[in-house]
Amino acid sequence: MEHFFVLPVPWAHCDMAWRKKLGPNELAEVDAGTPLHLVAPVGAEIELSGHRMGVQPEGLPYDLDNARCRRLTASIGTRPEDDQIEVTRDGIPAGSICIRGHQPRPGWTARWEGGAPHDLWAERLDHFLLRLIDLIRIADDPKLQHHQGGWERLSAAWSDERPDPSEPPIALIVRHAVSMRALVADLAGHPRHILRRTRDMTPVDRVQQIDISCIRWLSRQPGTTWYERAGPRQRIMAVQRYENRDTLENRILRDFCHRSSGIAAAYAKRYEGYSKSKRRALVERYGRECRRYALDLEKRGVSTPHPPLIPNYVLLQDPRYRKLWAAYIELLRRLDEEDECWRWQHRLWSDFCRLALHVALRRSAGRDGTVAESPLRLLPEQQRGQWSVVDAQSAVFLLETGAAGKIVVSLLWDTAAGHPKLPPGLAGLGATSVLHAQSLATGKEAYVLMWPVHFVVSDGWGIAQLVESAHRANNDCGAYLRMVKSLDLAVGGLILKSGVTPDDEEAAHLPEGAPRIAGLRLTTSPEHMTVELERVSRASLALIKGLLRG
Repeated sequence: MEHFFVLPVPWAHCDMAWRKKLGPNELAEVDAGTPLHLVAPVGAEIELSGHRMGVQPEGLPYDLDNARCRRLTASIGTRPEDDQIEVTRDGIPAGSICIRGHQPRPGWTARWEGGAPHDLWAERLDHFLLRLIDLIRIADDPKLQHHQGGWERLSAAWSDERPDPSEPPIALIVRHAVSMRALVADLAGHPRHILRRTRDMTPVDRVQQIDISCIRWLSRQPGTTWYERAGPRQRIMAVQRYENRDTLENRILRDFCHRSSGIAAAYAKRYEGYSKSKRRALVERYGRECRRYALDLEKRGVSTPHPPLIPNYVLLQDPRYRKLWAAYIELLRRLDEEDECWRWQHRLWSDFCRLALHVALRRSAGRDGTVAESPLRLLPEQQRGQWSVVDAQSAVFLLETGAAGKIVVSLLWDTAAGHPKLPPGLAGLGATSVLHAQSLATGKEAYVLMWPVHFVVSDGWGIAQLVESAHRANNDCGAYLRMVKSLDLAVGGLILKSGVTPDDEEAAHLPEGAPRIAGLRLTTSPEHMTVELERVSRASLALIKGLLRG
């Protein structure tokens, strides 16, 4: 258990002031800042209690403090009770973790069904994560298909020259507002109904149909004629027909409208800055209509569906309801993906930062300076918060640095596959991306580690505090590599902190002279992406030049 730690930030294994030791009968209290990072010996089976989705291995195994270790990340719980975690190692209790200030996900149905309590920060965080998904998926916009390659499409989508710069990104609710609006209006206006037959006491003059059961009942009544057998109230048992709209297909319709109205309202709110957008206005109008349809169906006696949802003949064979069923499944799948992205929001932020770093460098290099690129593939569904698939080395750029001459920069991913240019000793610092730079004039090499840092709470650490800790970890790791591995590497780091609220400005931390560690705060507004990427590019080049000079 001596090498089993909880880390508040990825590099904290090399910063003893910030890591928390885990052991049997021990309680490690941590603030709900960044998601949990764990360090455990290679081969150990780690399990967490509660509704979390297990642990995810990150990066390569590494040697530190005379032990072979592996860094893991834990998912964020979506419920209030997930603030207390019991940890087991190889089936044996290995301690507890208490998360102070744990932030559960606000239920999207909170306004109507009494979900999670309303919390302004949680709502802003939820909108921030959904904007990240939209930004990553924006490369699938049909208007960008004339650009060759995924990187070219993503770069165009994140530029001022993107199609429809006055419009927010396309999301599933936008496509539904275009393709489903007329169909939903038609189905809600004339919902399918069936006639149900029941037996009930009916006035004789209103009897339309009787069956064998009604005749048996009538034969048991005293009297010789119909009117005598009907008694003083002149009622007999007869078959009555009632229109019933509470069918499975209409329940699906009501739930689809109910969910769509909430998702449309969330889309309009997170892109409220696009006040003149036709796309946003369309989604907002579609959401209001769906809200009205759901209330109308409720008044007509249509209930909500209950799992398990097994489609009936109408949902599978009727063309209109078949289209509704397909859209409903899309909606449920997307809501499940959003829950999954809340659990793995730190990996979602890492995914975005990796893509942003690549796009920023390819813009600095230009078409002539882009020596090679591996293809960018976007997944149809996220995998534990990540949407993109990139090779271990995504690109090689040739950059001009003025007096320092030309340098070759290779962009590496710190994946389990590894890369020959990635020294294994750097894995202990927990970077998700590494820039390997080499001067063509002197042959000197340098490494810039990229650390995405995302805070779940509003009062997370400031950039200056993060830079100070990363500087200590970088120095301690460098001393260990020189003493044990006989490696003398020029290593720096770039911290990219998530900017959940655009109005909360925080100054970048870019030390003067030859900085080794820098920190930036990034926002995710589509209209600011060009400026944000330029800041990432300038900070990366400043670090590279400083390391090569030193």
